[in-house]
Amino acid sequence: NDGSNPRETEHNFGTVTEDRKPKPAYLAARTLASVLGRTSFARRLKGAPEDHFLVFEEASVEKLAAWTEGAPHPVAMGVPGWSGTVQLTAFTGAVSPAEAKDGFLDLRLEDRPVYLDLPVGSGGLAVHGLSADLFADHVRVRTHRGGPGAADGAVTVEIGTGELRTKVGLKVALDEARDESAEFPASWSISSPARLSVSLLDVSTPRLLAALPEISCAA
Repeated sequence: NDGSNPRETEHNFGTVTEDRKPKPAYLAARTLASVLGRTSFARRLKGAPEDHFLVFEEASVEKLAAWTEGAPHPVAMGVPGWSGTVQLTAFTGAVSPAEAKDGFLDLRLEDRPVYLDLPVGSGGLAVHGLSADLFADHVRVRTHRGGPGAADGAVTVEIGTGELRTKVGLKVALDEARDESAEFPASWSISSPARLSVSLLDVSTPRLLAALPEISCAA
């Protein structure tokens, strides 16, 4: 950079500042090279359309890169028998521990990647996602599963204004081979906008598998 004026084009190129301090882009590139530089792409796991789960491998070690193009939201990743502390690496290179329990690890997806060291034998890794389409008189919710096997899930839709909220639940089958969809009656208007929240639970646990950020609905 030639300077620090944010309005001057020539002052805003490059990956370091004028005094050679790293910008976020520099940290992201350094972390990407450090974490995945010796790996090769193995597979992609299907979650919600806006979520990305990419698995890379090096010898017997697997690493996951995960992020979303949408608003930040939680997801739970499942590996049978998974428990203990695993290492999470942020896009800046900052490392933090995360606790896997009873075969699940809770993860918050954001618009920047997080890297995760997967346990040995993680071929059974499964992720889930949600997407919603709004219509004049109903909400269509789709559930997504990436990874082998199947599970029973429960979709909960909560919609309303203030304390006047309606909560509706419906059981769904979670299977990698197909997405499930369900429709829930709903109504709102410009004068009375509603807030919509959608979550997906594992029936047997019950554990939160995925949730959509709260949506503001108005005709």
